[in-house]
Amino acid sequence: MFERRSDHRLTLPAYRQIGGVKGALSQHAEKTYAALPSEEHRKLTRALFLRLIDPGASEQETTRRRAGLAEFSLADETTTRLLRETADAFIAARLLTANEVAGTTTIELSHEAVVRAWKRLVDWIREAHEDLHLLQVIRGDAAEWRRYGRSPDRLYRGTQLAEALAWRERSLLSLDEEAFLEASAAEQTHQQALIAGREQQEALQRKRYTRRMVLVGLAGGGLAVAALGVSALLLREKSPGQTLVITPPLSPATLPYFTYRGHTDVVTSVAWSPDGKRLASASWDRTVQVWDASSESPLLTYKGHTSAVTSVAWSPDGKRLASASVDHTVQVWDVSSEHTLLTYQGHTAQVWSVAWSPDGKHLASASDDKTVQVRDASSGQPLLIYKVHTDVVNSVAWSPGGESLASASADETVQVWLWLTS
Repeated sequence: MFERRSDHRLTLPAYRQIGGVKGALSQHAEKTYAALPSEEHRKLTRALFLRLIDPGASEQETTRRRAGLAEFSLADETTTRLLRETADAFIAARLLTANEVAGTTTIELSHEAVVRAWKRLVDWIREAHEDLHLLQVIRGDAAEWRRYGRSPDRLYRGTQLAEALAWRERSLLSLDEEAFLEASAAEQTHQQALIAGREQQEALQRKRYTRRMVLVGLAGGGLAVAALGVSALLLREKSPGQTLVITPPLSPATLPYFTYRGHTDVVTSVAWSPDGKRLASASWDRTVQVWDASSESPLLTYKGHTSAVTSVAWSPDGKRLASASVDHTVQVWDVSSEHTLLTYQGHTAQVWSVAWSPDGKHLASASDDKTVQVRDASSGQPLLIYKVHTDVVNSVAWSPGGESLASASADETVQVWLWLTS
């Protein structure tokens, strides 16, 4: 407008020629933009101005935004210097204004009209409308993360992180935003590594469990062969009219009465309730399931463990279940409510077997840590740790009178020892 004056006056034709106030602002902004010293400065102008925009809910609600100068400090020092030079050029042209607010230097557009008057800026806003909303969210979340002491709970994960990282590739981030996204990516990598390690450990334990079952199966196979020999002898010696039939494969009359299919992974253990009305099963899917033994109906699914469940046992009164797990715990829970009553954490490795004493007052558990541990079933108080085995303890069982325990181990021994309750 100053350049269009005649005798210190701006004539109406000249005012109309430049398009009024909006036209004057647009021409002034465009001239300032063109006068920047390099193409890099012009590229940074877009990032500079978009950071000074509040996109609002719609294009019509877009307004200018005041930002702290620290927001324009980037990870790259050269880019930070060029961005500051760009800002200084527009401040000198009075299109941007720098102020001191509560001891903090801020920068903003000098006129709200610039938001709609400068066509180049209008186009930038329209092109980046979604990115502006995402910038607004990330900027706020990064500030919250810092306010809460950089808590991992405030970091991005999954799809939200992927979207933010994709946005980063086409944007300029402040130091705080960069630190926030870097911390989010690092935390996600850490969590993925933990999950991979846990899955690898479970796969290893699964392999060991399968090998253990194969060895048991081979032993059982030897008994089956012996049984077949006895059966053949009986067949030769049977009296006329007597029928003795061994039928592999199974005949229809001997097919399973019920098949329970609620688990999603290997089933490791099964136990009848004392009254014979229910079955409990443990699985690598981290659950214990209880079934109606006469109808196949599922009654409840217990999900208290964080890793594979290896063993399950009913209390003598049928009101509680104990389950052992690869997560190093033995858990006792109320069958009617699924409520966890106790969690025993004394073992330092996978627990393979759990057994109730005949009177229901004690629990024994066998573990990879080479021990058998006995605890008070009501309080969880440790009563005894048996450390005589030299390798993994796979199984433990009480004598019918409850005075002795037997334990089986990978050290190739079965050990029977007196349990004193006095």
